[in-house]
Amino acid sequence: MSKLSIIIPVYNAEKFIKETLLSIQSQTFTDFECIVVNDGSTDNSLKVIEQFINNDKRFKLISIENSGCADIPRHVGIRNSKSDFVFLIDADDIVDKNCLELLVNRQIETDSDVILMRLIGCVNDIEGELYRIPDDDFNMDQIISGQDAFLKTIDGWKISFNGMFVKRSLFVNNIPGKWMNSDEFSHRKIILKAKKVAFVDSWYRYRNHKSTSRTLNFRFFERANVDAELNEFIVDNFDDKSLELRLIRKARFFNLIHLVYDYYKNKFEFSKYQKKQIKSNFKKLYYSQDLKQLRIQFPKHCLFFLRYSLFYFISIIYCMIKDVQGKVYIYK
Repeated sequence: MSKLSIIIPVYNAEKFIKETLLSIQSQTFTDFECIVVNDGSTDNSLKVIEQFINNDKRFKLISIENSGCADIPRHVGIRNSKSDFVFLIDADDIVDKNCLELLVNRQIETDSDVILMRLIGCVNDIEGELYRIPDDDFNMDQIISGQDAFLKTIDGWKISFNGMFVKRSLFVNNIPGKWMNSDEFSHRKIILKAKKVAFVDSWYRYRNHKSTSRTLNFRFFERANVDAELNEFIVDNFDDKSLELRLIRKARFFNLIHLVYDYYKNKFEFSKYQKKQIKSNFKKLYYSQDLKQLRIQFPKHCLFFLRYSLFYFISIIYCMIKDVQGKVYIYK
Protein backbone atom coordinates (compact mmCIF):
# COMPACT_ATOMS: atom_id res chain seq x y z
CA MET A 1 0.00 0.00 0.00
CA SER A 2 1.27 3.47 -0.89
CA LYS A 3 2.21 5.77 1.98
CA LEU A 4 0.26 8.67 0.51
CA SER A 5 -2.81 9.26 -1.66
CA ILE A 6 -2.94 12.41 -3.78
CA ILE A 7 -6.41 13.63 -4.78
CA ILE A 8 -7.00 15.90 -7.80
CA PRO A 9 -10.56 16.91 -8.78
CA VAL A 10 -10.70 18.04 -12.42
CA TYR A 11 -13.30 20.06 -14.29
CA ASN A 12 -12.43 21.63 -17.66
CA ALA A 13 -8.74 22.10 -16.85
CA GLU A 14 -7.22 21.01 -20.18
CA LYS A 15 -4.91 24.04 -20.26
CA PHE A 16 -3.30 23.26 -16.92
CA ILE A 17 -3.86 19.65 -15.83
CA LYS A 18 -0.77 18.22 -17.56
CA GLU A 19 1.47 20.71 -15.78
CA THR A 20 -0.17 19.79 -12.47
CA LEU A 21 0.30 16.05 -13.11
CA LEU A 22 3.94 16.59 -14.06
CA SER A 23 4.39 18.55 -10.83
CA ILE A 24 3.29 15.43 -8.94
CA GLN A 25 5.14 12.93 -11.11
CA SER A 26 8.48 14.72 -10.63
CA GLN A 27 8.32 14.63 -6.80
CA THR A 28 11.37 13.41 -4.91
CA PHE A 29 8.99 11.32 -2.77
CA THR A 30 7.71 8.55 -5.02
CA ASP A 31 5.67 6.14 -2.86
CA PHE A 32 2.22 7.51 -3.66
CA GLU A 33 -0.98 6.85 -5.55
CA CYS A 34 -2.55 9.79 -7.38
CA ILE A 35 -6.33 9.63 -7.87
CA VAL A 36 -7.59 12.00 -10.56
CA VAL A 37 -11.37 12.51 -10.45
CA ASN A 38 -12.80 13.84 -13.71
CA ASP A 39 -15.90 15.80 -12.72
CA GLY A 40 -17.78 15.55 -16.03
CA SER A 41 -15.38 17.78 -17.98
CA THR A 42 -16.66 18.94 -21.38
CA ASP A 43 -13.28 19.99 -22.77
CA ASN A 44 -10.25 17.77 -23.54
CA SER A 45 -9.28 17.26 -19.88
CA LEU A 46 -10.21 13.56 -19.94
CA LYS A 47 -8.07 12.90 -23.03
CA VAL A 48 -5.06 14.67 -21.50
CA ILE A 49 -5.43 12.68 -18.27
CA GLU A 50 -5.80 9.33 -20.06
CA GLN A 51 -2.70 9.94 -22.16
CA PHE A 52 -0.73 10.81 -19.04
CA ILE A 53 -1.79 7.96 -16.77
CA ASN A 54 -1.09 5.31 -19.42
CA ASN A 55 2.61 5.93 -18.76
CA ASP A 56 2.56 5.87 -14.95
CA LYS A 57 0.62 3.24 -12.98
CA ARG A 58 0.70 5.33 -9.82
CA PHE A 59 -1.96 7.55 -11.42
CA LYS A 60 -5.58 6.38 -11.42
CA LEU A 61 -8.65 7.88 -13.07
CA ILE A 62 -12.22 8.03 -11.80
CA SER A 63 -14.93 9.73 -13.89
CA ILE A 64 -18.22 11.00 -12.48
CA GLU A 65 -21.08 13.13 -13.79
CA ASN A 66 -20.56 16.83 -13.22
CA SER A 67 -21.31 17.65 -9.59
CA GLY A 68 -21.01 21.43 -9.81
CA CYS A 69 -18.76 21.51 -6.76
CA ALA A 70 -15.10 20.49 -6.38
CA ASP A 71 -15.81 19.27 -2.86
CA ILE A 72 -17.79 16.29 -4.21
CA PRO A 73 -15.17 14.78 -6.59
CA ARG A 74 -12.54 15.41 -3.93
CA HIS A 75 -14.52 13.29 -1.48
CA VAL A 76 -15.00 10.62 -4.17
CA GLY A 77 -11.23 10.44 -4.51
CA ILE A 78 -10.71 10.25 -0.74
CA ARG A 79 -13.26 7.42 -0.39
CA ASN A 80 -11.38 5.45 -3.07
CA SER A 81 -7.94 6.11 -1.61
CA LYS A 82 -5.98 3.43 0.26
CA SER A 83 -3.42 5.37 2.29
CA ASP A 84 -3.58 6.71 5.84
CA PHE A 85 -2.84 10.25 4.63
CA VAL A 86 -4.12 12.25 1.67
CA PHE A 87 -2.71 15.28 -0.10
CA LEU A 88 -5.15 17.68 -1.78
CA ILE A 89 -4.25 19.68 -4.87
CA ASP A 90 -6.37 21.44 -7.49
CA ALA A 91 -6.16 20.67 -11.21
CA ASP A 92 -4.52 23.96 -12.19
CA ASP A 93 -1.93 24.38 -9.42
CA ILE A 94 1.63 23.12 -8.91
CA VAL A 95 3.92 22.38 -5.98
CA ASP A 96 7.66 22.34 -5.34
CA LYS A 97 9.58 19.23 -6.39
CA ASN A 98 10.40 18.19 -2.80
CA CYS A 99 6.98 19.15 -1.39
CA LEU A 100 5.71 15.62 -0.61
CA GLU A 101 9.02 14.56 0.92
CA LEU A 102 8.95 17.55 3.29
CA LEU A 103 5.30 16.92 4.22
CA VAL A 104 5.83 13.22 4.96
CA ASN A 105 8.97 13.89 7.02
CA ARG A 106 7.25 16.65 8.97
CA GLN A 107 4.33 14.37 9.80
CA ILE A 108 6.68 11.65 11.06
CA GLU A 109 8.64 14.20 13.09
CA THR A 110 5.60 15.82 14.75
CA ASP A 111 2.95 13.06 14.66
CA SER A 112 0.48 15.72 13.48
CA ASP A 113 -2.93 15.04 11.95
CA VAL A 114 -2.60 17.90 9.46
CA ILE A 115 0.40 19.53 7.78
CA LEU A 116 -0.10 22.82 5.94
CA MET A 117 2.06 24.62 3.37
CA ARG A 118 2.65 28.20 2.27
CA LEU A 119 0.39 29.31 -0.59
CA ILE A 120 1.66 31.66 -3.30
CA GLY A 121 -1.11 33.36 -5.27
CA CYS A 122 0.03 33.71 -8.90
CA VAL A 123 -1.33 34.85 -12.23
CA ASN A 124 -2.29 32.20 -14.78
CA ASP A 125 1.23 31.39 -15.97
CA ILE A 126 2.47 30.80 -12.39
CA GLU A 127 4.90 33.68 -12.79
CA GLY A 128 4.93 36.58 -10.37
CA GLU A 129 3.44 36.74 -6.91
CA LEU A 130 0.17 38.41 -5.94
CA TYR A 131 0.17 37.38 -2.27
CA ARG A 132 1.32 34.67 0.11
CA ILE A 133 -0.42 32.85 2.97
CA PRO A 134 0.89 32.65 5.67
CA ASP A 135 3.01 35.77 5.46
CA ASP A 136 6.76 35.84 6.09
CA ASP A 137 6.33 36.62 9.81
CA PHE A 138 4.45 33.38 10.46
CA ASN A 139 6.43 30.78 12.44
CA MET A 140 6.34 27.67 10.23
CA ASP A 141 8.10 25.61 12.93
CA GLN A 142 5.21 25.84 15.39
CA ILE A 143 2.64 23.13 16.15
CA ILE A 144 -0.88 24.27 17.05
CA SER A 145 -4.23 22.70 17.90
CA GLY A 146 -7.01 22.19 15.38
CA GLN A 147 -9.10 24.83 17.17
CA ASP A 148 -6.26 27.37 16.95
CA ALA A 149 -5.88 26.55 13.25
CA PHE A 150 -9.64 26.92 12.74
CA LEU A 151 -9.54 30.39 14.34
CA LYS A 152 -6.75 31.46 11.99
CA THR A 153 -9.11 30.97 9.02
CA ILE A 154 -11.94 33.19 10.28
CA ASP A 155 -12.08 36.85 9.18
CA GLY A 156 -9.08 36.51 6.89
CA TRP A 157 -6.99 33.52 5.83
CA LYS A 158 -3.91 33.59 8.06
CA ILE A 159 -3.14 30.00 7.01
CA SER A 160 -4.03 28.17 3.80
CA PHE A 161 -5.74 24.82 3.20
CA ASN A 162 -4.42 24.53 -0.36
CA GLY A 163 -2.05 21.58 -0.48
CA MET A 164 -3.43 20.20 2.78
CA PHE A 165 -1.74 16.98 3.94
CA VAL A 166 -4.26 15.33 6.24
CA LYS A 167 -5.00 12.10 8.05
CA ARG A 168 -7.62 10.27 5.99
CA SER A 169 -9.62 9.22 9.06
CA LEU A 170 -10.58 12.86 9.71
CA PHE A 171 -12.85 12.66 6.66
CA VAL A 172 -15.01 9.91 8.17
CA ASN A 173 -18.65 11.11 8.36
CA ASN A 174 -17.70 14.38 6.66
CA ILE A 175 -20.39 15.31 4.13
CA PRO A 176 -19.29 17.33 1.06
CA GLY A 177 -21.09 20.60 0.42
CA LYS A 178 -23.17 21.59 -2.61
CA TRP A 179 -21.93 25.14 -3.17
CA MET A 180 -19.10 26.12 -5.51
CA ASN A 181 -16.66 26.96 -2.70
CA SER A 182 -18.03 24.51 -0.11
CA ASP A 183 -14.50 23.26 0.58
CA GLU A 184 -13.89 26.49 2.52
CA PHE A 185 -16.41 25.16 5.04
CA SER A 186 -15.74 21.42 4.87
CA HIS A 187 -11.96 21.86 5.25
CA ARG A 188 -12.51 24.03 8.33
CA LYS A 189 -14.61 21.26 9.88
CA ILE A 190 -11.85 18.77 9.10
CA ILE A 191 -9.09 20.86 10.65
CA LEU A 192 -11.14 21.46 13.79
CA LYS A 193 -10.98 17.69 14.43
CA ALA A 194 -7.17 17.68 14.38
CA LYS A 195 -5.28 17.29 17.64
CA LYS A 196 -2.11 18.75 16.15
CA VAL A 197 -1.51 20.94 13.09
CA ALA A 198 2.03 21.51 11.85
CA PHE A 199 3.53 23.48 8.96
CA VAL A 200 6.22 23.02 6.36
CA ASP A 201 7.93 25.82 4.45
CA SER A 202 7.22 24.53 0.95
CA TRP A 203 5.34 26.35 -1.78
CA TYR A 204 1.90 25.65 -3.23
CA ARG A 205 1.47 27.81 -6.34
CA TYR A 206 -2.16 28.77 -6.82
CA ARG A 207 -3.44 30.17 -10.12
CA ASN A 208 -5.56 33.20 -9.33
CA HIS A 209 -7.71 33.25 -12.48
CA LYS A 210 -9.88 36.04 -11.13
CA SER A 211 -6.86 38.36 -11.21
CA THR A 212 -7.20 38.69 -14.97
CA SER A 213 -10.91 39.56 -15.07
CA ARG A 214 -13.60 40.98 -12.81
CA THR A 215 -16.36 39.20 -14.73
CA LEU A 216 -17.92 36.71 -12.35
CA ASN A 217 -20.06 33.69 -13.03
CA PHE A 218 -23.46 33.06 -11.48
CA ARG A 219 -22.18 30.55 -8.91
CA PHE A 220 -19.53 32.90 -7.51
CA PHE A 221 -22.20 34.38 -5.26
CA GLU A 222 -22.78 31.04 -3.54
CA ARG A 223 -19.94 31.99 -1.19
CA ALA A 224 -22.60 33.90 0.78
CA ASN A 225 -24.37 30.58 1.42
CA VAL A 226 -21.10 29.01 2.60
CA ASP A 227 -20.63 31.93 5.00
CA ALA A 228 -24.13 31.30 6.35
CA GLU A 229 -23.40 27.59 6.89
CA LEU A 230 -20.11 28.36 8.62
CA ASN A 231 -21.87 30.91 10.83
CA GLU A 232 -24.48 28.31 11.80
CA PHE A 233 -21.77 25.73 12.52
CA ILE A 234 -19.95 28.14 14.85
CA VAL A 235 -23.20 29.05 16.64
CA ASP A 236 -23.82 25.33 17.25
CA ASN A 237 -20.27 24.46 18.35
CA PHE A 238 -18.88 27.51 20.14
CA ASP A 239 -19.88 29.71 23.06
CA ASP A 240 -22.19 32.62 22.17
CA LYS A 241 -19.51 35.04 23.40
CA SER A 242 -16.63 33.32 21.61
CA LEU A 243 -14.12 35.15 19.46
CA GLU A 244 -14.93 32.74 16.62
CA LEU A 245 -18.56 33.91 16.58
CA ARG A 246 -17.63 37.60 16.62
CA LEU A 247 -15.19 37.07 13.77
CA ILE A 248 -17.58 35.08 11.56
CA ARG A 249 -20.31 37.71 12.04
CA LYS A 250 -17.83 40.34 10.90
CA ALA A 251 -16.51 38.33 7.94
CA ARG A 252 -20.00 37.34 6.78
CA PHE A 253 -21.26 40.94 7.02
CA PHE A 254 -18.41 42.49 5.01
CA ASN A 255 -18.33 39.62 2.50
CA LEU A 256 -22.02 40.22 1.78
CA ILE A 257 -21.41 43.94 1.27
CA HIS A 258 -18.75 43.22 -1.34
CA LEU A 259 -20.76 40.45 -2.99
CA VAL A 260 -23.56 42.96 -3.54
CA TYR A 261 -21.06 45.32 -5.14
CA ASP A 262 -19.51 42.61 -7.33
CA TYR A 263 -23.00 41.69 -8.48
CA TYR A 264 -23.85 45.33 -9.19
CA LYS A 265 -20.75 45.74 -11.40
CA ASN A 266 -21.41 42.51 -13.31
CA LYS A 267 -25.22 42.34 -13.36
CA PHE A 268 -25.48 42.76 -17.11
CA GLU A 269 -23.66 39.43 -17.49
CA PHE A 270 -26.62 37.55 -16.00
CA SER A 271 -30.03 36.51 -17.31
CA LYS A 272 -33.22 37.93 -15.84
CA TYR A 273 -33.77 34.68 -13.94
CA GLN A 274 -30.22 34.68 -12.54
CA LYS A 275 -30.55 38.29 -11.40
CA LYS A 276 -33.75 37.44 -9.57
CA GLN A 277 -32.12 34.41 -7.91
CA ILE A 278 -29.03 36.31 -6.80
CA LYS A 279 -30.92 39.27 -5.35
CA SER A 280 -33.47 37.04 -3.63
CA ASN A 281 -30.64 35.07 -2.04
CA PHE A 282 -28.89 38.26 -0.90
CA LYS A 283 -32.08 39.43 0.82
CA LYS A 284 -32.68 36.09 2.53
CA LEU A 285 -29.09 35.89 3.77
CA TYR A 286 -29.13 39.52 4.93
CA TYR A 287 -32.04 38.85 7.27
CA SER A 288 -30.54 35.55 8.45
CA GLN A 289 -27.67 37.47 10.07
CA ASP A 290 -27.79 38.42 13.74
CA LEU A 291 -28.57 42.06 13.01
CA LYS A 292 -28.97 42.91 16.69
CA GLN A 293 -25.45 41.77 17.53
CA LEU A 294 -24.05 43.42 14.39
CA ARG A 295 -25.52 46.76 15.51
CA ILE A 296 -23.65 46.36 18.80
CA GLN A 297 -20.44 45.14 17.14
CA PHE A 298 -20.40 47.83 14.40
CA PRO A 299 -22.22 50.93 15.70
CA LYS A 300 -20.67 53.16 12.99
CA HIS A 301 -22.39 51.00 10.34
CA CYS A 302 -25.85 51.35 11.89
CA LEU A 303 -27.52 52.38 8.60
CA PHE A 304 -26.67 48.98 7.11
CA PHE A 305 -28.94 47.27 9.62
CA LEU A 306 -32.20 49.18 9.18
CA ARG A 307 -33.63 47.28 6.21
CA TYR A 308 -32.38 45.35 3.20
CA SER A 309 -33.10 48.00 0.54
CA LEU A 310 -30.95 50.50 2.44
CA PHE A 311 -28.23 47.90 2.99
CA TYR A 312 -28.12 47.17 -0.76
CA PHE A 313 -27.83 50.83 -1.71
CA ILE A 314 -25.28 51.76 0.95
CA SER A 315 -23.14 48.69 0.14
CA ILE A 316 -22.67 49.95 -3.42
CA ILE A 317 -21.77 53.48 -2.29
CA TYR A 318 -19.46 52.15 0.43
CA CYS A 319 -17.54 49.92 -2.01
CA MET A 320 -17.33 52.66 -4.65
CA ILE A 321 -15.60 54.87 -2.09
CA LYS A 322 -13.19 52.04 -1.22
CA ASP A 323 -12.44 51.63 -4.95
CA VAL A 324 -11.62 55.34 -5.28
CA GLN A 325 -9.31 55.01 -2.27
CA GLY A 326 -7.55 52.13 -4.03
CA LYS A 327 -8.46 49.57 -1.36
CA VAL A 328 -8.79 46.02 -2.71
CA TYR A 329 -11.09 43.68 -0.79
CA ILE A 330 -10.12 40.02 -0.32
CA TYR A 331 -13.00 37.76 0.66
CA LYS A 332 -12.60 36.40 4.19
